[in-house]
Amino acid sequence: MPKRSKEKDFLINILIYGIGNIGSKAIAFLLVPFYTYYITPEDFGTYDIYLGFIFLLIPILTFDFRDGVFRLLLETRNTRKRTEIITNAYRIIFRNLLISILLACVVYLFYPFQYFPEVIGMLLVVSVNEVHVQIYRGLDRNRYYVYTGIFSTLLTGLFSILLVAVLHWGVHGIFWSFIISRVAVLMGLEYKMPVFRRYIIPKVKAPLVRRELLSYSLPLLPSVVCWWILSFAGRLVVLHFLGSEANGIYAVASKLAIILGTLALVIYQAWQDTAIKQYHTPDRDVFFSQIFNNYIFYLAVVLVLSSLGLKIFFSWLIAPQYADSFYYIYPCFLAEFFYAMAAFFDLGYQCSKQTRRILPSIYVMTALNILLNILLVPRWELVGVVIASLVSYGLLFVYRAYDTRRYFHIVWKPSAYLAFVILLVGGGIYYCISSPWLLWLFVCGFGVVSFFYLPEKIRTRIKSTLGYEKK
Repeated sequence: MPKRSKEKDFLINILIYGIGNIGSKAIAFLLVPFYTYYITPEDFGTYDIYLGFIFLLIPILTFDFRDGVFRLLLETRNTRKRTEIITNAYRIIFRNLLISILLACVVYLFYPFQYFPEVIGMLLVVSVNEVHVQIYRGLDRNRYYVYTGIFSTLLTGLFSILLVAVLHWGVHGIFWSFIISRVAVLMGLEYKMPVFRRYIIPKVKAPLVRRELLSYSLPLLPSVVCWWILSFAGRLVVLHFLGSEANGIYAVASKLAIILGTLALVIYQAWQDTAIKQYHTPDRDVFFSQIFNNYIFYLAVVLVLSSLGLKIFFSWLIAPQYADSFYYIYPCFLAEFFYAMAAFFDLGYQCSKQTRRILPSIYVMTALNILLNILLVPRWELVGVVIASLVSYGLLFVYRAYDTRRYFHIVWKPSAYLAFVILLVGGGIYYCISSPWLLWLFVCGFGVVSFFYLPEKIRTRIKSTLGYEKK
């Protein structure tokens, strides 16, 4: 495939996933300050802990088939093979969910815990939703993936206003707005683009497909669990040593980093599609290096601009009782940056189907993260969580960049090194400059300079879109 076609394919994927993620994440981002005005830091910290455990259980209950189903569907156009993949995946998922519900009910009889119905509902709905949207991606029905992201979050916002602001259901309202919105969207998508009715046939067995699905997905499961620990262990340590109120303050800062996380997710999903298809092409290393160098530079630019923008508007967005979250926004953005970089190189294992090689590094970094949190949080409180995350993600990024050279070789260009200079300068400005006018001046100037750093083709397209093309 010509180089131009690869780039065009990648940009189209970015546009598709951007529409699906940016709109939905923007609503999710706006919900964070909305919740701070109706939910106390203590309750928000408790909700964050429950939500974290739910998202730990989901890949375990689904055997992380969201990745396996997408990978296998993407490389086949055979209807029979697709039916076998989807049928086997959902057969195992439904069995696991049934067993888990029964066990949860038994546990609840002896150890009643808060939000039991909501937790069960979230587990059921999100487990199906996570796999279902990846099925649409694997079937090249990316527009349905877009619809899922936008309408799910839009409905979540509307139901949150009703249940949290109007009916004052508190954390219960957050849970139920999430559950109802996902159920409604899944029903609508099944009506428009049936997956259950078309691709799930109970009589289909296909043990070879089942084995292939499990052999790809199961090695990813420990990695997914470790990723969860890397991102969530600190909050459990904070809960233990500092209480749920401190955890709520840190949770707000980390959730505001959704700005960078959304962009990273868009690029990752677009890159996942493109990298798998282009992995065996002769100019793979050149193409991969080009994508990486642009990615790391512009992610650093977005990090600095977003964090400074949040600093300017923070007092208007967030309720006063969460004011201390301000100090942790920039490092939370940095943690997202290193996470995104490590995830970029993670595609080497996926493209080669050598997912087992993911495990050693993630095990070591997870153990290091837990150790650092235990050592640092009692002494330095929330600063300790920040340091533990930055060190863990940073070392994982360095290791992955080295280890994946067996799959592709990335050539670092000056723009990649410049990205780290931008991060260093941006951090200094974030903590040293308090004047909103100086911050505005820097943001505008930095944005203009970054625009002129864009490749000529992209700048020409932007100018054309804005009506400045030459006559």
